[in-house]
Amino acid sequence: GMVLAEGIRAGAVSGQLLEAMGTYHGSQGRTDSALVYYNKAVAIGALNGQLLHNRAMTLLATDPDAAIADLTQAIALGHPSVGDSYALRGRAYYQAGRYADAIKDFDTAIGTFGHARADAFTLRGICHYQLGQREAAAADARTALRLDPNARDASRLLEAASQ
Repeated sequence: GMVLAEGIRAGAVSGQLLEAMGTYHGSQGRTDSALVYYNKAVAIGALNGQLLHNRAMTLLATDPDAAIADLTQAIALGHPSVGDSYALRGRAYYQAGRYADAIKDFDTAIGTFGHARADAFTLRGICHYQLGQREAAAADARTALRLDPNARDASRLLEAASQ
């Protein structure tokens, strides 16, 4: 932290440095500070897919629509973990109540990028459930439980979808 802070005080402000500061603050759970640094990096034109993905992670809880916009741009720009961007945008669509859009992104994350994580299957299953697709919801819940036998949300989903 000190070296980064010194670099900023010395005026050596680059997009990479701002992005690193944002990532550091984000990893410490200081999302407000992280957002300030990500916004500064974007303001000086240091746009890249990973930066936008990281900024979207900080926006997700408070502003899913802004997160969706950042992730759409991150996917268009491309970056090494673009599959994670599809999964994160799926989560943002879910939070915004856009269940069909969420399912499409989870399908892409899982099918195209092999993003086989219990939470992705659980959230996709919840979206199917919200749209009245109980069999698909139950199937996703079962897959999530195979990946993580302790996934409580998946257990609850399976129970609800099996009623």
